[in-house]
Amino acid sequence: MNILITLIIGAFIGWVASGFVGADHSLLVYIIIGLLGSSLGGSLFGRQGKLLGYILTSIAGAVILLLAINFLLTTFPNLIR
Repeated sequence: MNILITLIIGAFIGWVASGFVGADHSLLVYIIIGLLGSSLGGSLFGRQGKLLGYILTSIAGAVILLLAINFLLTTFPNLIR
C-alpha cells in the first residue's frame, strides 16, 4: 500500500512541476520526475516542516530537475540520439 501512495504522490508532484515548466508528459514520466525531484529537493533543501513542507520541497526539486533537463536538451540537441 505504501508503494502505491508513493507512486500517486510522485505522479502529482511530477504533474505540478511539469505545469510550472510548461511541459506535457505521460503518467510514467510524471512519476519518475516526481520521485527524482523529491530526492533532489530533499538533498538540496532538506526536509522542511511537515507535509506541506515536504510537498513544496519536492515540487521545487522536480522543477529544478525539469529545468536542468530542458537546458541540457536545448544546449546539446544531439545529446539523446
